Amino acid sequence: MSLKNECLVQTTSEKSFRVYSDDSNKSVEIINEKMLKCEEYKVDKCLLKEQDGKQCDKLLLADVNEHFIEFKSNHDFSKGIDQLSNSIKMLSQNKSALKYSYIVCNKVGKGQANILNKIAKFKNNYHSKFKFVPYKNFIKVS
Repeated sequence: MSLKNECLVQTTSEKSFRVYSDDSNKSVEIINEKMLKCEEYKVDKCLLKEQDGKQCDKLLLADVNEHFIEFKSNHDFSKGIDQLSNSIKMLSQNKSALKYSYIVCNKVGKGQANILNKIAKFKNNYHSKFKFVPYKNFIKVS
């Protein structure tokens, strides 16, 4: 699938910038120490429409690396993993390349333990690293 220009939110090579949720004023800081060209795309209701199924919020391309980002204001982490899975299936330009997937949330509580098996399968099936990122933390691209 080609990425539509109308879904491009920003292109930057800055050392630090923010990616914002479309549903709230929440954001996460992106640390880009190597000053790679980064392109942020809106996935939900842009690159992928509702008929495509569940989808994550953002796709960040940093050089050749794909970073899939899902913002969660609640603790529905299982749904977040499903949204990341579907987005990778539909949008990944290189299925065999290592991908990076994040659920950005208020905090990670005990509910995370219930989905450890789902996370392990996700990482294996989609050749992706996975991380919960509290809003106050950052995502490092390289």
